[in-house]
This record gives sequence, C-alpha cells and structure tokens, in this order.
Amino acid sequence: MASVTIGETEYPVYESVADADAYLTADPYRSLAWSTRTETGKAQGLGAATRLIASQPDWCSTPVDPASGTIPQALADATAALAADILSKPAIISNPSGASNIKRAKAGSAEVEYFNPTLAAATPPLPSAVWQMLVNGGILGCAAAGDATADPYFGGMECQPRGGCWGGGFVEWRDTGYWR
Repeated sequence: MASVTIGETEYPVYESVADADAYLTADPYRSLAWSTRTETGKAQGLGAATRLIASQPDWCSTPVDPASGTIPQALADATAALAADILSKPAIISNPSGASNIKRAKAGSAEVEYFNPTLAAATPPLPSAVWQMLVNGGILGCAAAGDATADPYFGGMECQPRGGCWGGGFVEWRDTGYWR
C-alpha cells in the first residue's frame, strides 16, 4: 500500500512519491516540472490524482481501493502522470480536455476568429493521455467501449477494452502494438 504524509496526516494513494519520481524521471514532458516540486507538493499532487481517478464512474471491474496492497502498474503510472499534470496546470481538473467554445480572441490589432463547437460529454473525464493509459491498462473506460469517450483517438470506431478498434480500413491492437 502506497501512502503520502501531508502535515501529520497519512493518505492512501495509488503511487508513492519515490515510485512517481522514478516513473516521471523518464517522462520528457513531465520530469522537469515534477522534479522542481517539494515532497509535500508531490504528495498533494498524488493525493489529488488518486482522488480524481478513484471518483471515476466507469471502472472495468471493482474500483481499486488505494489502501489495498495490490495496485495495477497502469494505474500507478497514470496516477503519477496525472499528479504531474495537476501540479503543472491545476485547471486541468476542471477542464481535462482543454475543450473551449471561444469564438474570437483579440489582443490589440491582432485578432483571430474561429468556431468549432466542442461538447464536454464527448471528451474523456481526464486528460486524454492519462485516460488512454487507464483504458489501455483495462482500468477505466470499459463501460463506454465502442463510443468516442472510451477512446478519443478512434472516435466513431468500434473499440473493445484491451482489444482493438476497427473501422476505417485499419485495425490497431493496443496491447501488442500491431498495426494492419
């Protein structure tokens, strides 16, 4: 069981600070921001990530209790990645997809206007890279298999948890990396 201590209180988490340090060291996108955080900051990020993942409604099986001794590696890795993302950009919790319905942006004489409406319901409830780690690991997203939220990269195709997606003339096998 992994846990972090913030102040004098111990919190169960899916990934320890030491293991998150080891995992994120090899992540070129998250390693610098993560390494500059204090131990308390890292613990807070892991606590927030654990709570956010644990609150998701679409677990593939019984939700994993962070106080249990067995945490799947995909869940631990996704927790570390999400913790680093939360610490780098706290607003990611309220808008994980980055979707926006802003039509125009103007600064001085420079202006850009565009509009491609986005639907919050069509985006994953976590940042897409973290969501994909959890779907590929068979942790989350099984209830939504076959719909765009289960696999944002293969929207409109038929997808099976830990299997492949088909449609559009190709097949992608997530577990083996085989493309046809």
